[in-house]
Amino acid sequence: MNNPSLKDIITELDVRYRQAEKKLSEANDKVSEAEESLIVKTEAHEIINAVVNQTQEKFQYNISELSSLAMAGIFDDPYQVKLDFSTKYGSGSMKVLFIRDGEELDPMKSCGGGTLNIAALALRASMLSMAGSVENVLVFDEPMKDINDPERILHSRVGSTLKEICSQLGIQIIMVSLIQEIVEHADNVIDMNERKDTLYVKERKLKRK
Repeated sequence: MNNPSLKDIITELDVRYRQAEKKLSEANDKVSEAEESLIVKTEAHEIINAVVNQTQEKFQYNISELSSLAMAGIFDDPYQVKLDFSTKYGSGSMKVLFIRDGEELDPMKSCGGGTLNIAALALRASMLSMAGSVENVLVFDEPMKDINDPERILHSRVGSTLKEICSQLGIQIIMVSLIQEIVEHADNVIDMNERKDTLYVKERKLKRK
């Protein structure tokens, strides 16, 4: 068996070097592609985060602020409304919290029905205005039935607050209600009375003081 000559060794080294150089070049191309992909992914991730943050800020301002203002316009010791955003396993979620004296509370466990009525109505009004719908109309059937106030002071505040919400958001609320302290704040009223199996319907304009 003949030992390889120096020339053969150099030739083999040259071949191996070229092969290695080719593999290195391919590896560099893959690294460059990966870096470009990483840059694109990073930029996309940053854009997504920016959009998410802007969306959260918009929700916080339009929904949380309006709901808190609605509470303050009606109740003497109102809750503040806060939206809590979180991400778990790559999926985002949001929950509504009430705050009083610096303590965060679960609305469903700590509040009466009247407070929940106000919060739900304000949240729906805010979401409707954010959606940019052509027909900005909300329809409610006795939405304030859980407010307990024999003197009806809170009900009158509800009426004025709803009117202010409609004015600020540019929406219209159509509501069925038997509570005159709320009805008296409406722009238009349709009275419906049933007598002897006959339903009488009459539209009336309210006189403003």
